[in-house]
Parts: sequence; C-alpha cells; structure tokens
Amino acid sequence: MSAQSKTPGVLIFLFIVIVSIISFRASLPPEVIPASDTDSFSAERAMHYLREVAAEPHASGTSAHEKVRNYIAEYCRQKGLEVEIQSGIDFDRGSNWVDAAFVKNIIATLKGTNPNGKAILVASHYDSQINTAAAADDGAAVAAQMEVIDMLTKSSTLENDVIFLFTDSEEMGLDGANYFVDNYDNIEGIGLILNFEARGNSGSAYSFETTSENGWMLREFKKAVKKPISNSLAYEIYKLMPNGTDFTEFKHTGITGINSAFIDGWAYYHSPADTPDNIDQRSLQHHGDHMLGMVRHFGNMDLSETKASDVIFFNPMGGWLMVYSQSLDLPLILLTVLLWVLCVVKGNKQKRTKWKSIFAGSGLMLLSLVVAMLILFGYQQLTNLLADTDSTWFASNKYQMGNTLIVIVGLALLSFGLVFKRSLKGSFESTYLGALLFSILLIIPVKLFTPTGGYILYFPILIALVVYLSYLFLKIELKRGVPYAVGQMVALFIPLGLWIPMAYMIFIVFGMGLPFGTMLFLVFFFPFLIPAYKMVSGLHHRLVVYTGLLIALIGQVLLFTGKGYTETTPRHSFLSYVVSDSTAHWYSRPNMMDDWNDAYLSEAEVLTTDMVGLNPDRKRELITQEAALVNRDYLQHKVIAEDTTGNRRHITLQIEPVSSTFSMLMRLPKGTIIGGINASAAQDRDTRTGDLYLSVIGVPNLPFSMTFSFPLNSDPAYVIQEQKIGIPNELLTTPMPSNFVHHLYSSNLFLVNSSGKF
Repeated sequence: MSAQSKTPGVLIFLFIVIVSIISFRASLPPEVIPASDTDSFSAERAMHYLREVAAEPHASGTSAHEKVRNYIAEYCRQKGLEVEIQSGIDFDRGSNWVDAAFVKNIIATLKGTNPNGKAILVASHYDSQINTAAAADDGAAVAAQMEVIDMLTKSSTLENDVIFLFTDSEEMGLDGANYFVDNYDNIEGIGLILNFEARGNSGSAYSFETTSENGWMLREFKKAVKKPISNSLAYEIYKLMPNGTDFTEFKHTGITGINSAFIDGWAYYHSPADTPDNIDQRSLQHHGDHMLGMVRHFGNMDLSETKASDVIFFNPMGGWLMVYSQSLDLPLILLTVLLWVLCVVKGNKQKRTKWKSIFAGSGLMLLSLVVAMLILFGYQQLTNLLADTDSTWFASNKYQMGNTLIVIVGLALLSFGLVFKRSLKGSFESTYLGALLFSILLIIPVKLFTPTGGYILYFPILIALVVYLSYLFLKIELKRGVPYAVGQMVALFIPLGLWIPMAYMIFIVFGMGLPFGTMLFLVFFFPFLIPAYKMVSGLHHRLVVYTGLLIALIGQVLLFTGKGYTETTPRHSFLSYVVSDSTAHWYSRPNMMDDWNDAYLSEAEVLTTDMVGLNPDRKRELITQEAALVNRDYLQHKVIAEDTTGNRRHITLQIEPVSSTFSMLMRLPKGTIIGGINASAAQDRDTRTGDLYLSVIGVPNLPFSMTFSFPLNSDPAYVIQEQKIGIPNELLTTPMPSNFVHHLYSSNLFLVNSSGKF
C-alpha cells in the first residue's frame, strides 16, 4: 500500500485520539485562580473557610455542629449581613414511622438597593454525615458562600437582596430545607434559588437539575457562568435515581432555580477521607465561579418573570452550552429521519448503497450491542471473582475509577472491531447507513424514558447525515482519500465532544456496580466509527482490534499497579458498639470483616437481630460478639403526665439527653399517634395500626418533652435507643491502622437500648 493511500487512515486515527483527549480535558474543572486576583473568585482564599468548616465531623446534634454554626453565623454578622437562626422541629410522617428533626438554619441576608426587588436565595447545608468532615459535601459550597459574601461586601451593592441560606440536617432527611420552605415568612419574596451540593471530592460543577419552565433560567445561566457544564439528559437520569438534595424541597415552592454539584471522586462521598486536604481545589473553584457569576448576573435583574418554555441543553464540547426550545425536538427528529431516507435514495441511485447491506448494518449494530454487553458482563464477573477486598485492584477500582473506564473503553472498541471487521469488505457505506438507522430507532426508547434526552442521538446523527449527503452530491468517495477523511472529521467532532464526557459522567455516577449504561453510550458511538474503521484498516486490518486490546490492557495494568489502600485512599471498616439490658456487644456486617475488626470479633457469631433498627419485621444479619460494659452517663426518660380519654392512653414523656446524644430512635406501642415535641405539633396521621418507629434527629442538650397516645388495648411495651458517635476509647485496645477508616454510615456508633412499659 502506498504512503498516499495510508494518509486518510493516519489522519482519522490521529484526529480521534487528539479530539478525544481535548474533549475530556475540556470537561474538567477550571484551574484555580490565585488569591492575589481579587476581582475573581479564588479557591485559594476559600480554602481558609473550608479548613474551619471541615475541621472535623459535625453531624446535626453534635458539639462540633454547633461550633460550625456559630463560626458561620458570626462571620456573616462581621460582614454586615442580617443574620437569623431559624430554629424549630421538622416532622416527616409515614404509615409506621415519624421522623422529627431539631433544626437550626442560618439565614444571612445581604441587602440590595431595591426594596421591591425579588431576592436570590443561595443555599448549601452545613451539617455532615456521622464520620466525615464533609469537605466536599457540603463544606465546599459553604466555603464558597463565605468567600462570595466577602467579595460582595467589598464591591458595589447589588439591586436585589441575596439570602445566603445554610441549612441544617440535610444529610438525615432534607429537614432544614423543608422547615425553611414551610416556615420562612417571606418565601414569596424570593425570585431565584441557587443550590450547591457535592457527591464526591472532584470534577466539574455540574448543573444537573432545574425547575420546570426552565427556558429563561438556562439562557441566563449560559450568560452568567464562565464554564457552564450541564445537559438536560443528566437531569432525566437523576430523576430515575432515589437521591434527593435540599433542592428537592425548594422545588415545591415553584420558584425558579438550578442545582449544581461536582460528582467525581465518588469513593470520598460521605467518607472519613473527605477532608480539606483531599478535595480537588479546581472543583471548589468551579463551584465559586458558578456562585459568584450567577449572583452578580441575577443580582441586578428583574426576577419577577423567570418562567419560559422548557429547553433542551447540552455541551457539544467542553463549556460551550447549546440551548434550544424543546418544541424543536420533534422537528429535528423528523428531519433526521428525512435526511436518512434521502441519503439511502441518493446512495442507491449512485449504486453506493444496497438495501440488503443496510439492513445487515442494523443487525450488526444489535449484535455489537449484545457482544459488548456480554464482554463487559464477563469482565465484571471476573472482577468480582478475582478482586479480593484487600487487593490493589479492588482499591484502584474504588479510588481510581478512570482506570476502570479505560478498560471498558478498550472492551467497547474490541467489540466493535470483532463485529464489524468482515462487513467492511463489502458495501461499508450501506453498513454505515444501516448502523445509523439502528441509532435512529433507539431515539424512540430514549425519548420515552428521558423526554428531553433524544438530542444525545439525533444531534450527532443529523450532522453525520449532512456530511454523507454532501459526499453524494459532490460525488466524494473513499478513494478520494483526504477529502473523505476531512468530512468524517466533521462528522466525528460532535460525537467525540458530546459522548466522551457523557460516558465518563455516567460511569462515575453508577460505577462498576452498574457499568452497562456507560457501555451503551459507547455503543452509540459505533456507527460513526464505521467510515473511520474502513480508513484505519488500510494501515492494518486488525489495528482496531489490537488498539482495543491495548487500551483495555493499559487500564488493567493501571488498576493492578495503583496506590492500593493508603491514608488518602483508605479501606472502609465496620465496627460499632451496642448496650442492651445491661449487656454490651460489638457488631459488624458479614461482608465487612477485615484484619482490624477481627481483633474484636474473632469469636463472633452471625445473628439475625433487630438490636440496631429495633424493628422485628426488618431484622438485619449482623456479626456480634459480647463486649465489656463501660460506665457512661446515658439518656434518661420519664413519664411526667398521663391520662385516658375514650379508648386511648395519652402520655407526656420527658427526655433528658446527655451531651454525647446526637439522635435517638423509639419503638412505640401499636397505634401510637404523635401529638408533638415541646410546643411543636406533629400533625401526625389520625390512625395507625402497627408499631410506630419515631426517629429524633439533632437531639438538643436540654431536656424536651413529647406527647403521644395509643389504644388502651395495645401492649404498652416500648424501646428507646440512644445514639452516640464514637466507640468508647478504653475499649479500642487495637488501634485502627492509618490506612483504614470507618464505614460511611453506621460504623463507629455507640448505641444504648433501654426497654420498658408505659
């Protein structure tokens, strides 16, 4: 083969590699702006606040939580903001449960020059999960708010008020946000809500959720922010997940808003390793850029009319945000179909395509999808079989997820090469159109499940068909070499820019536990590779297959040679302590045993028990072993009033917590109805037949009372569980290794169960 005939293959191969790298890098967060630049938000300056806010774990109800609240409130007062601590009890009710949370929201208002203007609400939450300092979730947003407050108080005054809301008890059930929505006196005076979150310790600030009628919001957001990373498909995917943020509660108000978060580094989500030293400061920078940019942009706008028809929006490349009306969705899909038909008709007339080969191309796309999923399933099962939890491979798959994605990309390319290799010897343009037809048909299920997500397919297909139609009219064939390759570069640019960041986002959201969504996005790319495959095959007929194998091998080598478990990438262990009826036990989970907790559970037994959740109908399988009983001050309770009305007993119970109590759980008699806590009415259900499970979050240091009633014929037995954070130090005879940390949620707890009868 001549050097000239190899040129198109070399060009297209280099183009794919270079644009893929550019596309991925363009989706990364911006570089940190130095502290010396006082006109721009600087993550360097914001880190000062973050180190204070995220100095230690600060779950609601702990002394550390109170310390963080006082720090934020005092800072806002010093900056001249009007500060209110909104205190109260938020209730959430279900068929057999009631959650009650003592919340203390910080509301700090920076007054604007227009007393009649609508305010901007900038929200984050200042509580943490039990074992994490929460530098990312949500310390980064809190620190960004504090830095933005400093910048705004040093610059010219905005027209609109800016309300900086720091909510309480988000982690335990969005309680602070719900209480704010229900109890803030001037909710109608808010014109715009900006919420900031995190689900990891790195990555770009992704604006993944909006309110309905988002056309005005997205078009202005595009103007306000330096690097707007967002797409309507992300929100559609988010809606299918069980997650929620404070924005979930804010949406109930009907006020226009947008929700942003960085989501990479999932292993650090709610982890003890989520510390200021481990956060990617570029993510904090992007958070701050978004916050400052939007506050400055919307701070001088009339926010009385913020609704417009919904739009479709996405990043074709990097931070370039494309926004267009949702009403164009169906016409663009129909145009895509029309162009495909025109290409087939024109191609058949020129004898460049054949119907039989077109349908074969669609069949090969289906086959490639099946093959890719089977290969990935096999790899996943092999990983589960061979990757012991102690291994470097397992640790790398958790903390360096990008290397696992490299493997999946290699497996996808291998699948493509294996399936399409023989078909390209015939009418490859027919195969190309057939593969595009398969993708066009996929638009239907994509639209059904994600109403604003069809663009992910039809937009790239539309451009590819325009390029191919130009080939037909200009009579450009593969033998023309470079002109054909240039056209394919145009056709590949949008898919590379759009799908590489999207596939990465899908993978970091779902991980190796559910990697098939990522593979599906990679299969979407297959039709666009067919002409490139034909050109690259001129270099070597197995180049694509070998490249796929090489990429997968590189990813696997990186996984094998990763850092393993270190202080910054620690292993999660599980150990907690429970006292019941004057006996004490260690407990862990069967799948969480390791060399450290085995020192406390070396003679353990597996029990199916309700000693943790108190629910006999939902017992858990735990590993337990008897432990020494420690002397501690425990929560006390007593009945201070009781009477009978009709067929019900009415009880007033006084709870006297100790300083280490941060929450409590109660199992109350069948048919119990909660009247209220202190002076706050629970507005509970009128009837209930089963046992009631009452959770009290953010327990205060001072005594409080609760009222409830239950039928006279109910068994008056009850159980109260006091919950403390931290295993008693005198029991920890074997120190936890430096590369170990407690599991995200239920580890490192000290539970005290006490039972009785009313």
